[in-house]
Amino acid sequence: MMKTLRNLVLIAGMVLVSTYTTQAQMLKEYSAFHKSLGLTLGNLGIGVEGSYPIGLAFNARAGATFFPNIKVGKPGQPNKYKFERTTIGLMLDWQPLFGKESNFASKWFVTVGASYFFKNDLAKYGSGDYENPEYTIKFKQAPYIGTGLGNLVVSDRLSLSLNAGYYFEYSDAIVRRTKTGARLPNLDGFPTVILKGLDLHAGLSYNF
Repeated sequence: MMKTLRNLVLIAGMVLVSTYTTQAQMLKEYSAFHKSLGLTLGNLGIGVEGSYPIGLAFNARAGATFFPNIKVGKPGQPNKYKFERTTIGLMLDWQPLFGKESNFASKWFVTVGASYFFKNDLAKYGSGDYENPEYTIKFKQAPYIGTGLGNLVVSDRLSLSLNAGYYFEYSDAIVRRTKTGARLPNLDGFPTVILKGLDLHAGLSYNF
């Protein structure tokens, strides 16, 4: 009896080890995802991000970004813009072509998720006055949809990811003149219509 039980335990252990090894090999060969921690850089600012695979074709990511307090504008133009953004987010990635034998299939993923913006303001400066903005726009975004390429190998432990997506507004942006505080209609011209929820960023990660 004890010998039979011992044999059953041994067989079960061998099956578990075989399953784990097979899954690890498949992840290494076909997956765009790895357990990792790294840095991100994009139009939302600089940040940190952690990644954890779920099964074979899914992945969870959590991160935070911060946009430095700087003013940007076109050379030779009087108008300048200042962004203030601080956010945390949670994303779920899906690799639709997992298991297919092509470089694109092993890299491409789609993403859904949401972020909480502690601050997401855009201030416009003009007429030579770069201390007092003409108006400030307060954006409110949360749901996110995007796509990207992952596991672009840099070295044995380092990999690069490229991401593009958009945050959708759950309410209209608030636009106010700085001096009077008067609320203005939402601005749908460039650059606000593009920059409201656009996300373009790259990530450099250390794979565990």
